Amino acid sequence: MEVSLEDIRHANRLITEVLGHCLDELAPQTRRLLKLVHNMVEDLKQEIGLDQEDIHFTRKKVRGYTKWSDYQLKIHMKRLEELEYLLVHEGGRGKQFVYELLWHGEGENGDKFIPGVVDPDQLKPPKSSEI
Repeated sequence: MEVSLEDIRHANRLITEVLGHCLDELAPQTRRLLKLVHNMVEDLKQEIGLDQEDIHFTRKKVRGYTKWSDYQLKIHMKRLEELEYLLVHEGGRGKQFVYELLWHGEGENGDKFIPGVVDPDQLKPPKSSEI
């Protein structure tokens, strides 16, 4: 079966309309934290030159960046995790929680989106040896 970039665009539009998130669904403080974490990750990308998916951080790092209390962070980071804006890589009994930001700034204009859905224009065609 062959799939064109237009097929992927169409599928993305359908899935986003049916299952997409809207930032307006977030509580104001949770939304504010999401934007602050995004700013922190953007700063780290510039500072250390890594892609967003390679940047992992702890609540302590976020607390230092935002100056929010640990109590506030626990509540709002848990909400962001449940809504799949944050991915937990480690954590639990006796382990430090390590997060990855899955949100790339989509939906700022009120549009629905799904974190992590790949824009077909960002896809690279396979090399001839991969076909």
